[in-house]
Amino acid sequence: MPNVTYSFSSGTRIQSSQVNTNFSEVAAAIRPTFVFTIVGTLVTGTNLTPALIANNTLTIVQAYAYVKTVNTGASLIIDLNKNGTSLWNVTQANRLTIAASDADKYATQTSFDTTSLAEGDILTLDIDAVGSTISGESLTVQLRCM
Repeated sequence: MPNVTYSFSSGTRIQSSQVNTNFSEVAAAIRPTFVFTIVGTLVTGTNLTPALIANNTLTIVQAYAYVKTVNTGASLIIDLNKNGTSLWNVTQANRLTIAASDADKYATQTSFDTTSLAEGDILTLDIDAVGSTISGESLTVQLRCM
């Protein structure tokens, strides 16, 4: 989290512009994040987790994925959807992908075809491919917004 530039001492008079600046910096440092989890052996399918609802107008900036047991034999491919349409509806190659036997068991993505969320948008998670030898287990996906 970034440092907040302004600090105030007890009993000190402050200007409202400093308060506004301080509040804006704190608000910018708190990034809304949507978290999806699947416990156990991973399988392909759509709407594999409970849906999440955007509670504000937001911009998607980054997605993260992590598995406790890494997939082997093939890549794990995760798709996130807004109102039933992939965030990567044009560029499917950008979907979250954990390579087979990836020692880090981790993936991240900052390229999306859709980045805007409106209040009430529904977010869902699909798994489009799992490992062919070991499918992978216990997935966590985070979608960070601002």
